[in-house]
Amino acid sequence: MRRIKALIRLFLGFSQTETNAFVILLPLMLIVVISEPVYQTYFMSNNPDDLADRKLLDSLVATWEIPKDKKENQASSPVGYPDKKKKFTYKSSKPKVAKVQKEKFDINLADTTQLKAIYGIGSVISRRIILYRTNLGGFLSFDQLYEVWGLDTAVVGRLAEKTVIAAGFTPNKLAINHCSEQDLSRHPYVRTKLARAIVNYRFQHGNFTSLDDLKKIGIMEEKVFLRIKPYITLD
Repeated sequence: MRRIKALIRLFLGFSQTETNAFVILLPLMLIVVISEPVYQTYFMSNNPDDLADRKLLDSLVATWEIPKDKKENQASSPVGYPDKKKKFTYKSSKPKVAKVQKEKFDINLADTTQLKAIYGIGSVISRRIILYRTNLGGFLSFDQLYEVWGLDTAVVGRLAEKTVIAAGFTPNKLAINHCSEQDLSRHPYVRTKLARAIVNYRFQHGNFTSLDDLKKIGIMEEKVFLRIKPYITLD
């Protein structure tokens, strides 16, 4: 025993007191370790073999035959839950509101109320559009809307989407053989300087016999003539 204690102190580094306690506990630990196998071997082996019980249970389960119609129902739908393939529909009591599609309106006939319905156009801009349209004689192209002071690209784009220029539209025209300098100067493409030159030329050379006679005026540029041509007439 002394030799065993000496070996324990040597390898485990225990003190003499710890060694004595370890020697006492070691047999108890061994008893606990081997008790389980002993119990399984000597006590459980004396129990009746449960193989016969399992066979009996299997035979009972086999006798519980499920009717064919129930098997089909269970196969198509889980027990306790409705068939997922069945769909339930509910009629809404809320009446359907028909979508109203606003028709385009004529840009040359529009009033301020119609123009203000376009996002980005208020009272001031709507009046400015109508005033410019009146002085111009009517819009022949949506590009002319860029000439209205205060209209940006986005608003012009919306106007082009929401309005139309009637096919075959004929603008109001200025009679260059009869209009006064003041009447001519109101037109955005003529203005004061050119209006005075037209009246002076007419006074000096008589009435214009063709629209091309306007090109004889010194300050009349070709691009200006092409712009005002749709808006002028001889009489």
